[in-house]
Amino acid sequence: MKKILVCLLSALLLLSLAACGVPREEHEPFTAYEIGHLTLEQTAAQSFRFRVEAEGAEKLYISRSDAFDASVGEIAFTEQDGAFVFEQDLAAGDYFLYAVRGEERAVLPFTVPDMQPRAVRSGSLMQIRFEIDGGIGWSSFIDPNGKNVYKSGKTVYDDTAVAVGKNLSITTEFVTDRNYDAEKPYYFVVFEGKNGQMTYISYALTDTDTLFSSLSATFAEQGGAPVLSVSGTAAAAGYVAGVHSASGEEVLGTQASAAGDFTVVCDLSAMTEAGIWYDARLYDAQTGQYFDLPYTAADGSTLTVGGRTYAFYDFEGQLKVAFAQQRGDLSDAFSSLSLTLAEQDGKPVLTLTGNAAEQKTVSLAVRKDSVAYATAEGVWNGQTVTLSADLSRLSHTGNWYDIVVVADGAEYDVFETGLPPLGGQINVNGHVYAFRSWEGVVKIAYDPTE
Repeated sequence: MKKILVCLLSALLLLSLAACGVPREEHEPFTAYEIGHLTLEQTAAQSFRFRVEAEGAEKLYISRSDAFDASVGEIAFTEQDGAFVFEQDLAAGDYFLYAVRGEERAVLPFTVPDMQPRAVRSGSLMQIRFEIDGGIGWSSFIDPNGKNVYKSGKTVYDDTAVAVGKNLSITTEFVTDRNYDAEKPYYFVVFEGKNGQMTYISYALTDTDTLFSSLSATFAEQGGAPVLSVSGTAAAAGYVAGVHSASGEEVLGTQASAAGDFTVVCDLSAMTEAGIWYDARLYDAQTGQYFDLPYTAADGSTLTVGGRTYAFYDFEGQLKVAFAQQRGDLSDAFSSLSLTLAEQDGKPVLTLTGNAAEQKTVSLAVRKDSVAYATAEGVWNGQTVTLSADLSRLSHTGNWYDIVVVADGAEYDVFETGLPPLGGQINVNGHVYAFRSWEGVVKIAYDPTE
């Protein structure tokens, strides 16, 4: 048995030695064709300068599909410093970059982020806010520690930019520069993604004071339309006036500013949300970057046009614009009006009383943003009629509610001048209910108790 085993081992050894002496057929090492690096430099809201590193590429394509299709059309490019450069307009979303070299083809998925970064300064502090839409996958264009912010004296990003924050977590929402330098007032958001294979660079961000001086805002009537008129001096051309609500409604002017002294207007008749404070802004017509107007720019005026009254408001130093829908004055249609607040059976109750010379079908509603939270109905028949509405359903603390009376289809506000002195506030179920006056119109304030 041992002799057999020794013979087998000897035979295997001879075979192995023989194999070593036989020359092998040589093969070229396999190398997959790939895109080395992609840089997207934002030049406008949806415009980008691409820099693609793909050795020997002959054709480039951008598609929404992960299945290559040359019918999407080749992209014209130039070669600069060993890379392929071209300009392209793209909306936010997912794309595929294809590079073709002979029979070889490389692909790199990439994402154009949906974001509106901005710079907000307070004294020596400059805050850079990324403001990325949470509806897209950040990891598709930002590595786990791939957020960076730089500042520069130039409006174009280059290697002279100074880092403000580097290798920040993907969840970081803003960066604060505590050493604002007027010589370097421009900031760039730079994202590294795809494990360093992709770089995204935003357009230059800066604050209102860097771009504008001597700002003023007023209301005016032009051609029967209410407009917000913004004047000042701009460092560059291309800014439009606009307003923006918390719900996302945006109303923009059509006239862009010139460099130097300018005046631009925005037609406010397109606003739809009565009683809501809109942000008053100037927008860069090219990039979409916006700049909040300071409250100090407002002249404190109001304007009544088309049944609406427009007014300015101050929120932490920022200028806001709101309109109130002007209705009829209830005291013109009804006499002996009174309005009271009282607690009844543990509930807050608003009571309106009055007289009418003729029979009318009437209703009362306590509204916010056209939504009725309390109602009451009745008939005025020449006698005193009382309408009482339970306010228990009011739910938005810190807000003022409209009191709207509808009589035979016509809407009315209750004006303070048509009433005896209003009663005091009431505290019910941990909330304070009180009367307030806005431009002479009576409102209901609803706040938590201290």
